[in-house]
Parts: sequence; structure tokens; C-alpha cells
Amino acid sequence: EIFWTLVRQVKNMAVVVHGGAMADLGTKSDFVYKKTVAGAKNFTKEELIRLHGELVALFHDAHRGLLDFDIALERWLLKI
Repeated sequence: EIFWTLVRQVKNMAVVVHGGAMADLGTKSDFVYKKTVAGAKNFTKEELIRLHGELVALFHDAHRGLLDFDIALERWLLKI
């Protein structure tokens, strides 16, 4: 559950950085949009794309048995 929350947040910040509006996030909440915009200011476009790619790779590598999902996710979080 934590993993999917992280994926969604990174994706939403990438959408906002690329000029997306509140409707593009799939939410009607002004609070969620404002928090996403505030969070996106801490990252560049390139960083968000890289982070999203790392999460996708982590997911697939864990399902292929190449790494332990929980440990890999913790390492990813500590790296940020």
C-alpha cells in the first residue's frame, strides 16, 4: 500500500511539473492539488522522471525475484 501511494505521489508531482491542472490528477480536492504543487517544487522534472522509473524498476525486479521488495523499497526511501 505504501508503494502505490509513493508511485501515485511521484506521478502526480510529475504531472504538475509538466503543467498539468487539478483535473489531470484525477481529484476534485483543491487541498490535494496545492499539496502536490508544494511537493513538486522540491524536485526537477528530470528527478521526478528518474524517481518514477526507479519505482517501476523496483516493482518489476521484486516480482522477478531479483530483490526483496520490502528491503529495496526501504533503501529507495532512504536514498531520497
